[in-house]
Amino acid sequence: MPHRKGSAPHHGTNGRGWRRRLALLVVVLSESILVSRHLLRNATVPRRGGAEASAEEVPVHRESGCAASDVLRILHAGSRIEVHLAPNRRCSHPVFAGRISGAALAPIAFSVSGGGAADVAVGTYDPRQLPASAERYYVEIVELLCEDPLGWRGGDGDANGPDLTGVCLRDTARDHHRITAARASIGVHPGAAGRGPTSPGPPVPGRWLHEAWSERNGRRGTAAPPANATEPLYTRYQPRGCMASARNFKATKNTTACLRAADRSRFRPYAFRWREDGPLSNLNKPYLSLIPRDRAAVPGESHGRSEDSTERNHQQHVCFVGSSHSRTLWRKCESLVRRTKERQHRQEQQQQQQGPRSPPPLDLKCSFVDVKFPFQILRGCPLRLSPEECRRKVPPPAATNPNQGPSEQASAWATEHVGNRKCTHVVLGFFQWPFSLYQTEPKLTFRRWKQDMVDLVDAFRRASVASRHPGESGLFPGAIVLRSVHANGWKEHVSDCPPTDFRTPYNARVCNRMLGEIAESFGAGGGPNGNDTAAEVFFVDTGFVTDPVWDSAEDWSHHGGEVGTQEIKYLLYEMFKKDYGFAA
Repeated sequence: MPHRKGSAPHHGTNGRGWRRRLALLVVVLSESILVSRHLLRNATVPRRGGAEASAEEVPVHRESGCAASDVLRILHAGSRIEVHLAPNRRCSHPVFAGRISGAALAPIAFSVSGGGAADVAVGTYDPRQLPASAERYYVEIVELLCEDPLGWRGGDGDANGPDLTGVCLRDTARDHHRITAARASIGVHPGAAGRGPTSPGPPVPGRWLHEAWSERNGRRGTAAPPANATEPLYTRYQPRGCMASARNFKATKNTTACLRAADRSRFRPYAFRWREDGPLSNLNKPYLSLIPRDRAAVPGESHGRSEDSTERNHQQHVCFVGSSHSRTLWRKCESLVRRTKERQHRQEQQQQQQGPRSPPPLDLKCSFVDVKFPFQILRGCPLRLSPEECRRKVPPPAATNPNQGPSEQASAWATEHVGNRKCTHVVLGFFQWPFSLYQTEPKLTFRRWKQDMVDLVDAFRRASVASRHPGESGLFPGAIVLRSVHANGWKEHVSDCPPTDFRTPYNARVCNRMLGEIAESFGAGGGPNGNDTAAEVFFVDTGFVTDPVWDSAEDWSHHGGEVGTQEIKYLLYEMFKKDYGFAA
C-alpha cells in the first residue's frame, strides 16, 4: 500500500503504531523525571519535636551488586542516614554498618524499621564526635548481611535462637559490599545532634582525630585545613584468595590487589584524644595517676565519695580471665602500671628535696588467667587441660534447675583461680574462641552463649562470698567486669560462605548488647538467684574507642598499639572511679 504524503514510510512497521509507541515513551520518561524530582525535592527526615529538615542525597555505588538489587536511594539529614530499600529487593532484611571519616572518625549505627515497599534502614551518628571546623565528611556504608539472623523485628527465631553457622557476610569482590559511591560525602553540622527520634545522650569521652585536626597539648585547632587534607577511610578487608595459607591465615598474599585491600596505613593519620573539657582529659597523659577520692581533684565529676575511700588504698588486683584478647589487655595494664610507677618514683625523688610528699597513687597489680571457653570453667577443668582434653576427660555438670545457679565445680574453679589469688576485680572476656573457627559446637546460637555468660557471672559471685578472709575487708573478687567484645576484621575466614569464623561486627554487636543485659539483671536484686551480698557486676563498653577502628588490627583480631592503650585506660578508670580520682 503506497504511503500518504507526510506519513512515516512503511518499512515493515505500521506508521501509526510507531508514532503511538514514540509518544508513549516520551510520556513515560517525562513522568519518571517528574516523579524523581518530586521524591528528591520532598525527601524529608523527621526531627525531634515533629519538625522536618531537607535531606541531602548520598551518591549510591550502582556497580555494587548489593546496591543495584536492594537500594533505591540514600538520604542524610540531621544526624540520620536513611537507606531506602527497593520493594522487590533480593535481601528482605539486610544489615548495614557505616563509618564517617575525614577530620575525625564516627561509626554509623543502623537499625531497621518499617514494612512493605516503604522499608528504610536508619543509621545514626553523633556529630559531637566530629570537629565543627570541618563541614564535609566522607561516608561509607556497607551491607554486612543479606538477612538479619534475628529477624525483621529482632526476634530470636526458634527456641534456641538462630544457628549462626550458616550466616554469611556479603562478598567483598569488586567492593560488592559497599553501597555508597567512591568518595561519597555529607555535610555535618554540630547543631545536628538530637535530630531524630531519640536523644543522643551524653557526649562520648573521646574521639579519633585526624592529624590535621589533632588537639595536641590541649591546643584545639580552630581553622579548617585544606579540603584535600584527608582521604576516605574505607573498610579494610582481605579479599577471598588473599589469605597466605591455611596455616598462616593471619598473613596476606604478596600481590598488589591483596596488599592494597589489607593495607593499614589508612589509619596512620588518626590518633585518639580524650575530651579536653572534662575530667577524662587526664587520660591523655601516658600514665594513670589515681589517688583516693577524698584527696583527688576531679572537676566536673558527679560521683559521690565512698565513705571508706581512705581505707581503700590497699592494693587493687585486676585479674583478666579469658584468652588472647584478655592477655593483650593484661599486658597493656602492666605497661601502664610500670609507666605510672616510674613517674611516681621520679616525683618522690623531687619531693625529698622540695617539700611534703603527695598522697600515694592507686596501688595496682594486673594478672591473667588463660581460659578459652566458658565450658572449661563451668566443668571445673584444671588450667593444665586444653579445651579438647577438658571435653574428653571432664564430664559436664549434671543438669539442674536453672534457678539453682552454676555447678559446684564452676564455683570451686572461681574460688581457686580468682578468690584465692585475692583478685579484687575480675574482667571476663569470652567471645573470640566461642565464635572462632576453633569452636566445635554443631549449632552456634546467641542464646546458648548468653546462658554460659550468666552461669559464669553467677559462679564468680558465689566464689566472692566463699572467699571472705578473716581480718580483711571486702570480697575477692569484689567486682565482676563484663567488658565489651571485639569484632575481627573482614579477613578471608570471616567472609567465607559458609563461614568458618563467626567473629563478625554483627555478632559482636549482639553479644555486647547481651552483656549489658546480663549486668543489669545482676544489678537488680542480685541477679538470677537473688544474692545481693556478693560481688558487684557491671558492663564497661569501650566501643567508642574500638568501633571507629574495628578493622585496624594488624592480625585482624588483637588491638595492640594505641587502641589497646586507650581501651585499658578507660577500663581501669571505670573500675576505680567510685573510690579514686585524678590527682590535682
